[in-house]
Amino acid sequence: MKKKAGFLLTAAAVLCCLAVLAGLPKKAETGFRSKVPASGFTGPQLPNGTVRVNEADLEELVLIPGIGETLGQAILDERKKNGDFHYPEDLLAVRGIGRSKLEQIRPWLDLSDN
Repeated sequence: MKKKAGFLLTAAAVLCCLAVLAGLPKKAETGFRSKVPASGFTGPQLPNGTVRVNEADLEELVLIPGIGETLGQAILDERKKNGDFHYPEDLLAVRGIGRSKLEQIRPWLDLSDN
């Protein structure tokens, strides 16, 4: 009975470890290009469902769900002041974008170099 309980505990620990490892983020690529979820809003007139944030003007930025004119202008101001964004987390420097907002807009971000 003790051997069976020990085996079950070990098996449970291994399964937990595998579940944690499966959820780890993969190595970051050069530039971030999001994949828009298969279902859900892709925004009006968004090519491939994303916006090239480092090249977009205000009219393009406001197409991202959750980005209005004020936040779009804040993104432009931050980009002008500090240069291109390389990772989604770089947008946390924009006043008005916190972790929650970043997760909301992440599917529509294209920060790739080309």
